[in-house]
Amino acid sequence: MIKNTLNAALAAAVTAALCVPASLPAAATPFDAEVIAVAQNLTSGMDENNDGVITSQEAAIYAVFAGISMDTNSDGLVQRAEFMNWDPGFQWLADKRGTGSSFRQLKGELFAHWDANSDGAVSRTEMVDIARSEFALSDRDGDLKVDTRDLPKGSLSIVSMMNAV
Repeated sequence: MIKNTLNAALAAAVTAALCVPASLPAAATPFDAEVIAVAQNLTSGMDENNDGVITSQEAAIYAVFAGISMDTNSDGLVQRAEFMNWDPGFQWLADKRGTGSSFRQLKGELFAHWDANSDGAVSRTEMVDIARSEFALSDRDGDLKVDTRDLPKGSLSIVSMMNAV
């Protein structure tokens, strides 16, 4: 079981806000340089105009493109196997560190979270909805902008992967 490293109040608030299984970690501290580098590489890819700020629109666009890159059979949906095979760098790092098995378990839980209607596939709409909800948790001041270092703080998916490595 993946250990939750945040205080119970914050974990409960994030879980309630996103309607996710309580077993998914809501946040973590501290992370080493390799984990931070993978997260920053992932989030910097969202920054379409390279200004150091991710807008809500950029996060949604990234979600669509991530979904397209996961959708290896080009049916417009991300099946569980496709999701499990996609790696922005965390799986590689987990395997390198000997935590690959628990990381794959987490990815299975994330897939269930992303598959909001539980039909066994993640649609583009579900991807964008997750991106928007996780972005909103990162956007502490409500200005529809976050920097590449702040997005992981509110993104349950990114924080969960960072914790599981």
